[in-house]
Amino acid sequence: MPSTITVYTAKELKEDFPEGFERAHQEFAEGEAEFCPWQEEIVGSLKKTFEFAGLNLTNWSLGAYGNSWVKFTMPTYWSELADCEILVEEYTGQRAMNWLKDAFGIKSAKLVHYKNHLGKSAKRYDFKEKSGEPWDCPLTGMCFDYDFVESLFMDVHNGQNLEDAFRGLAGKCETMLEAELTYSQSEENFLEMASANNWEYTEDGKMI
Repeated sequence: MPSTITVYTAKELKEDFPEGFERAHQEFAEGEAEFCPWQEEIVGSLKKTFEFAGLNLTNWSLGAYGNSWVKFTMPTYWSELADCEILVEEYTGQRAMNWLKDAFGIKSAKLVHYKNHLGKSAKRYDFKEKSGEPWDCPLTGMCFDYDFVESLFMDVHNGQNLEDAFRGLAGKCETMLEAELTYSQSEENFLEMASANNWEYTEDGKMI
């Protein structure tokens, strides 16, 4: 008679056979490391951030856990700030904030302090459109638009000029890609994927 094999869900495996669960999770994580989720969308949003603001992105190297960088050229003036003798890339403070608002169709940018999921103090920007409605990520329609634009405002708030703020988007992109990779390989994502796909395992962690 053929032998009977008892199979377990990933959750059951974690509860009853932790060594098997660790083996299954490790195999899953190694597979997830081969590609970065949302990479195309994140990089696409970065490129749109430059395009939307009227900058010419000429070259770039972007990825997780690497030396990401961007090269670009900036316009020499922008709308009502055209009579300013300072080059756009040198704008700082309120002049830089006004330039960013004009570039991205933002009427107000309010810095908000709050407690994050760890209970620690954090801050973020709330953007409003000229209509008074929340700024709705018009670059690509993805939430990554907000991340990049907020990064520009944060860097200017922290004293950087516009050129350095835009250059810093390469590091922001790298951080975002790394965060997506970390989550994709996490135990939480493994359990969610295993449940959604009805994956089953033997007690030693081998997928059936």
